[in-house]
Amino acid sequence: MSLTQPKLQVIMPVYNAQLFLRETLSTLLQQSFREWQLLIIDDGSSDDSLRIIKEHAASDNRIFWRSRENRGLIATLNELVQWSTAPLLARMDADDLNTLQRFEKQLNFLSLHPDVDMVGCWVKLFGSREDLWRFRESDNNTKILSLFGRCCMLHASVIAKRKVFETIPFDYDYPHMEDFVFLSDIITQTQFRFGNVREVLYHYRQHENSIVYQNDAIRKKRYRELQIRHLKGLGVSLTKSEYEFYWHFLDGKSAGVILLSNIAAVLISIRRQLAKRLPDDYFEISLRWRQYCSANQQYQLYDLCGAQGYCFLDQKKDCQRV
Repeated sequence: MSLTQPKLQVIMPVYNAQLFLRETLSTLLQQSFREWQLLIIDDGSSDDSLRIIKEHAASDNRIFWRSRENRGLIATLNELVQWSTAPLLARMDADDLNTLQRFEKQLNFLSLHPDVDMVGCWVKLFGSREDLWRFRESDNNTKILSLFGRCCMLHASVIAKRKVFETIPFDYDYPHMEDFVFLSDIITQTQFRFGNVREVLYHYRQHENSIVYQNDAIRKKRYRELQIRHLKGLGVSLTKSEYEFYWHFLDGKSAGVILLSNIAAVLISIRRQLAKRLPDDYFEISLRWRQYCSANQQYQLYDLCGAQGYCFLDQKKDCQRV
């Protein structure tokens, strides 16, 4: 079926999602912003996912679907991008939930910040694990978070200009780590700008049958490899011993004064090497250093990495010590 070109299309890969798919689709159908289309590819599901998709498509002409043999998540995501026609694409996983104003608020953010190419939001985890992920709002501040070994936004929660997905397709060489690599490549290879709505608009379901849980061992095994890849892409060069100090810090392991001093030197080196390309304007490195010193009860070492005299709740320089 041919598509008209709406302002926004939602791209959703589906594989054996029958337990959650109706609830997920309900949070799309009830969005306050209604001028969207949903593109679904059923990736060879063996459960009732396709039947549920067909039922919803029959009752709502904004839903378009395809079904084929299983090719995996990366192939499905790239095929969805190729199929799309809208200037803006929203990601959505088949087992997650949206708040009912997700699209409206993310689109408002893009309207107010026309230089932003991809907008995420705060994310609430639910199910077998509960947590709240508060991502930073500004482009620079968001990207600095990528230094700490985690995704700087949940890519399933984003709305982005289609050219972002076209420029950085999901990489077949990194199955089960495609989200980390996708964001890393945007940061290291492009000038696209990030933003986040400072509000929970996406609910990220945690369950043992999810792709993330099932492939957790693979993700952990490649974690350091991909973080080294990311730092090199940013132009950061560390020695073998400096990487060991860096891993110790990222893993949150306990440290004495000497080890803390070595870690501080590495963080200072990273900040210096990134000063022009990705300046730490909001003192994120200092914030992480302060938290690490506090966890190790070495408060006197704050000033080794510039963590003294900053009010981190407001992220402003020259506040009173907190």
